[in-house]
Amino acid sequence: MNFHFRHDDPHTIWHDATNEPAGCVTPLKRGTGFSLHSSLTNSRIATIGALDEAIPKLAAYCEAHPPRWRRKRVTRYYIPYGNITLSAYVKWTFYGYLSVEREEPGRWTATRYTDPLVDYDGEAIFATSDEAMRAADRHMYDGFNSEPINDGFSWYRFGTVWPVSKRAT
Repeated sequence: MNFHFRHDDPHTIWHDATNEPAGCVTPLKRGTGFSLHSSLTNSRIATIGALDEAIPKLAAYCEAHPPRWRRKRVTRYYIPYGNITLSAYVKWTFYGYLSVEREEPGRWTATRYTDPLVDYDGEAIFATSDEAMRAADRHMYDGFNSEPINDGFSWYRFGTVWPVSKRAT
C-alpha cells in the first residue's frame, strides 16, 4: 500500500489509489514525538519519534491488520410486514464501505457504498454470504486503476446502464 502526505495538510496521511485519508499524526502533549492513528480503525496504532516514520509504520500496520468482515443485524421496514431484522456483514476499506446483506433465505447481495454488485441479469444474487463476500473482495479495487476482472460482475453506478448480457449476443 502506498501513502503520502499532502503539502496542504501535513498531519494527514492519504491513500494513493483512492485519495482517501488513511491516518493522521498528532503531536504528543508531553515530550517529543507523535501519535499515529489509523482512519480505518479509528484508533491509535503507534507512537513515533519523527514524521518520517509515519508512512512506513502505517503501511506495516495496514498489511498486518487488513480490514475484516464484521457481522451485524440490520432492520428494514416493509409495508406489509413492518420491521424485519436481517443478517448483514460489513467491511470498511480504503476502496469503500462493503456490505453483504441477506434479503431472504438463500439470497445474499453485495454493495459498495450504495452501488450493488451486478451481473448480466441485474443485481447479483448469491446462495451464501461467503460467496457474496468473496465476490465483493475480488471487485473491491474496481474503478481504482486496477486490472478489470472478467467474471461477469461489476459495481452498478446510479445513472449508468446495466451491463450488456453476453447471452443476448
